[in-house]
Amino acid sequence: MESILLKSESPFTTSTEKYLELTRYLQSAETSVMTHSDLEKLLSGEGRELMRRLLEEHLLVRGDGDIWKSIVGYDGIELRSKQLRQRSLITIFGSFQ
Repeated sequence: MESILLKSESPFTTSTEKYLELTRYLQSAETSVMTHSDLEKLLSGEGRELMRRLLEEHLLVRGDGDIWKSIVGYDGIELRSKQLRQRSLITIFGSFQ
């Protein structure tokens, strides 16, 4: 897999913290007595939060990207005015700003 140039030194900090928190909890006395069903529920919710953080941090690494290509008007003049706008993104893992 080809790596991309990262925009920050540690772009996956919060997802790494969530992963470590989850694995520590899975090693605890509390989870060792849980039923399989309760463990599945725990991992379903906490695992989904981990995936949400991974997606969010990956999108931050990507940056704004190219908004759109320049537009050429009917008069042949290239219009280059581009504006960044903020929008919400709703995914299967949750919503982002």
